[in-house]
Amino acid sequence: MSKITGVMIQRVTHGIGVSRKGPSPKPYDFANLTFLIPATSFDMPECKITNWGFEAKEMPLKNDPIVLANIANCPKLQPITLLLEADPRNPAQNIVAGFELEGGAKQDDFGPLHKKP
Repeated sequence: MSKITGVMIQRVTHGIGVSRKGPSPKPYDFANLTFLIPATSFDMPECKITNWGFEAKEMPLKNDPIVLANIANCPKLQPITLLLEADPRNPAQNIVAGFELEGGAKQDDFGPLHKKP
């Protein structure tokens, strides 16, 4: 399992339904998340581009009810670490499978599914 540290969740999306775009209806069920990372600057001999702030990235999310519930309730716009695993449909690509709070707390340490006494 690999990690992406210091990201901030902007949006969690889960879509389920039937697409009527083509000649025959097709069911869909997808999950993804949009997160912010520090903006990247470039300093090369031929150009210099300086960026401040953040840039948005999107990544597939493991489409599992427990993962969806935990990620949907994770802190937004505060630094966390994304936990990644190989996408079973495309092992060359990663999907988000969980998160940790900065400082080491894992998703199982909080949230509506795992309330502490």
